[in-house]
Amino acid sequence: MDTKKLIKYIAIPLCVFVAVVIFYMVTTGLTRRADVFLWDYSVTEFSDVVTIQIGVGSSMGYVRDMKNVSADSGKMELEFYSAFGGLNSSWGATDVFVLRPDKECKEIFFRSYDNGWRLVLERDADGNWTKVQ
Repeated sequence: MDTKKLIKYIAIPLCVFVAVVIFYMVTTGLTRRADVFLWDYSVTEFSDVVTIQIGVGSSMGYVRDMKNVSADSGKMELEFYSAFGGLNSSWGATDVFVLRPDKECKEIFFRSYDNGWRLVLERDADGNWTKVQ
């Protein structure tokens, strides 16, 4: 077998394999997570900044990003996204997020498995944020 054919038989499958691995590592970071729960939270003195610490309910995976998808200023609906790099990779992972809810915002929800929303924090009558059990 000549060298050009040997290189073609090795290089093409190797390039395809590398492309598939890169595709997998990138696309896992675009996956929404519905197993996120509120671990802890803190609020600034004027209740204008809420810092949340989250955890994941499964034994695999990490969170890298969060996005408020609510069009209603009275609530925040937070979606969380997996870290890049595969099922148990921690590339770009974090578990602390800073929220700046509008003054009208009374509730903060996390996406749940049934494509619904789970209430995790709400403002009481005094304007203080409280964790929902």
